[in-house]
Amino acid sequence: IEDQPDGTFKVATTAMPPDKHLAVAGPLCWSYAGSTEKCTGCLALGPCASAPTFNHTQDGAMVNVESHLCVDLDNQGALGSWDCGRGQPNQRFGVDPRTGMVMSGAAGYAQEASYAGMCASVPVGPDA
Repeated sequence: IEDQPDGTFKVATTAMPPDKHLAVAGPLCWSYAGSTEKCTGCLALGPCASAPTFNHTQDGAMVNVESHLCVDLDNQGALGSWDCGRGQPNQRFGVDPRTGMVMSGAAGYAQEASYAGMCASVPVGPDA
């Protein structure tokens, strides 16, 4: 989690999978691969400079500051962006304040329940 001056944050990482050899200046952040509208599986790692910022609400939603859409976990474990909904655990995430790790809170929600408590991760995008 990379805090912003206005109280929002970007989801950033400095760790890269061993099979990815990227030359990047600084961390990578959650970004949209191709779309900033409603999309399934569209979150990817990209340059932090152009990454969106999010608010983490009291009920665990991660809301894009600009689009007001929620980060959404699909039944394949991919993260996307969709209308925020009440009672949708697939849109709830916990953030460890010490490590900044983001974990799925999808317990008890259809097929997405199998991802509950797992680290929320996204693939490396084409712009990274």
